[in-house]
Amino acid sequence: MTGAPPRFAMVLPSAWQVLDLDPATQAWSVDRMVRRALGTSERLEPLRRDAARTYRRMLEGAAERGAFFGATMATKIAGHPVAASVLAFVVAAPPGATGSDEDVDQMLLDLTDPVPGEQLLDVTPIDLGVGRSARLRARLGAGVRSPSGEEPIVEVVRYFTPLAPGALLVTAFSTPTLHVADALGELFDAIAATISVTGAEGAA
Repeated sequence: MTGAPPRFAMVLPSAWQVLDLDPATQAWSVDRMVRRALGTSERLEPLRRDAARTYRRMLEGAAERGAFFGATMATKIAGHPVAASVLAFVVAAPPGATGSDEDVDQMLLDLTDPVPGEQLLDVTPIDLGVGRSARLRARLGAGVRSPSGEEPIVEVVRYFTPLAPGALLVTAFSTPTLHVADALGELFDAIAATISVTGAEGAA
């Protein structure tokens, strides 16, 4: 994708925190976010340090993959921790794409082919404020392992929206909190419905 990212807006619930993907300010922003979440107690310094390292690694990886927007949520529901995140990308559309509804019909067919390592749950069309889109729900490994060697499973919900000819908006939500994944999926749909995009350009 060439040129500047589009102007992207999304309405997030108050529990969500927008992430800083700018390398020039990222370290300071992550430290501030971690202090707000964990406080400034000297006893919690090792936990703050580990949390900041994890966030920086995640954000660096997201930026390397082309993400231009990110946000995360960590809260408790009925005493149980619940976490989720979202990243947004603009990528080159498949060859021959015109930015029309026909692109979505083709994506719905293409996305039904399982991706290695992913358990496909469903692929459906969805009408968002930014346009008709393809919605994919799947489960896959988190890409990191616990000290015992186990890889946690996360559920992802991705929205693929044609923009100008040659450009595709991919909005990807994920959560490791599988016992409330259905309810979070409904929340992701509600948030995705608020997306607005202006200034999108075609990809080279």
